[in-house]
Amino acid sequence: MVEFITDQQRKLMEHTLGGEDPGRWYRNHFMASLGHSDLNDLRALQEKGLVATARTPAFCSPDDILFMVTDAGKAFLKENPRSERNDRGRFHR
Repeated sequence: MVEFITDQQRKLMEHTLGGEDPGRWYRNHFMASLGHSDLNDLRALQEKGLVATARTPAFCSPDDILFMVTDAGKAFLKENPRSERNDRGRFHR
């Protein structure tokens, strides 16, 4: 069970899905390469099971990594609206 994610991690997940509103999610992909500024947060979300990697399309660089929000990640976002933060600014479950 995921206890916390940072505001930045939440923003990355929402960006991957196309926005904050679950009713308007229209995509599920985020490309990052080694050295990308968001890679550490994406890897942390991957360790929590909220995002996963998928096969990178052939037209992309071999160094690119494709991340997708998992069903557990989507559920976490839906169950933890932006207004539910603890005193440290982290989203909780």
